[in-house]
Amino acid sequence: MFKKVGVTFSIMLTAVLMLAGCGKHQTENTDGSSKVTSSKSTATSGQQSSDTHKSKSNIFEISKRKLANDKKIVTEKLTSQDYMIMPVLYNGEDVNQAMSKQKAPQNTAHDYAISVHFENNGTAELTHLGQVRPDDETYKISAQTISVGENQIPYRISNKQVSFSSWTGSDTQGGKITYQLVVAQN
Repeated sequence: MFKKVGVTFSIMLTAVLMLAGCGKHQTENTDGSSKVTSSKSTATSGQQSSDTHKSKSNIFEISKRKLANDKKIVTEKLTSQDYMIMPVLYNGEDVNQAMSKQKAPQNTAHDYAISVHFENNGTAELTHLGQVRPDDETYKISAQTISVGENQIPYRISNKQVSFSSWTGSDTQGGKITYQLVVAQN
């Protein structure tokens, strides 16, 4: 009895494996009838997985090209003129008013202002007011920020026009300084 079951099992296993190898599967329905299906749906889901991977890859390539284009636009804007990093607020109040009301150190507007000259090669000359020799720093343009020295300058591009937003830092006394990048007045 066990030999017959073993032989029958082997034959059925071989048949199932052959059908599986051909990409066809036999299933039994609840009413006792059987149905042969193809594994083309598996190939389709594999194709969908491949398409999803290609789509993600395309999105990555588009993002990479957009960032490269944005970097070019920002670099052209930065290298076309000189700038000043200016403190505009001290603890949320206009920096000049805060200084006159003795709420900010007296030289805040002067001591924290920095002249910036961006070069096309990724370096920038930073000069604090009254400083004789500029400091050379590298600058990096990422998706929404320009990093130069200790400053993280946010920017936006709209219709190929670059605009800079304000950002915050701290002074040596723990005060919160809000900065703005502005075109230098010659």
